[in-house]
Amino acid sequence: MFRDECRIHLRAGDGGRGCASFRREKHDPMGGPDGGDGGSGGDIVLRAVPGENTLLGISKSPNYRAESGEHGRGDYCTGASVEALVLDVPVGTVVKDLESGVILRDLARAGDEVVVAKAGAAGAATRRSNTRSISLRSASKKAKRANRAASSWN
Repeated sequence: MFRDECRIHLRAGDGGRGCASFRREKHDPMGGPDGGDGGSGGDIVLRAVPGENTLLGISKSPNYRAESGEHGRGDYCTGASVEALVLDVPVGTVVKDLESGVILRDLARAGDEVVVAKAGAAGAATRRSNTRSISLRSASKKAKRANRAASSWN
């Protein structure tokens, strides 16, 4: 079966939250922030491949969601970032945003790529809001939240 037009719903991955953690040790009773940053979420990328000749492969499943980044942890552990979700399409595919009707990109050559859903940025940990010159008692008690990812119909 040949398919030359399709609609798909895309959801990029959210960024991981930063960690609000404080270390407490016997020799350092004041402790201090030691939370880790969150990881970045995954983008969704359309890539033109010369071997593909129909959109049947991506139209079978109209909903695509990239993975979210992992959350940060204590002891300065940064959450893992996620790789982009790459969907292969035929050369000559025209990518349009259905809501606005704007053509995002014409994938005219093999290897052309377009990011159709941008991932959310990672959240920052409590240690990011503190420097050694500032009193440890004034350290932030909250980590910065991660940004939400983009979602769209293309």
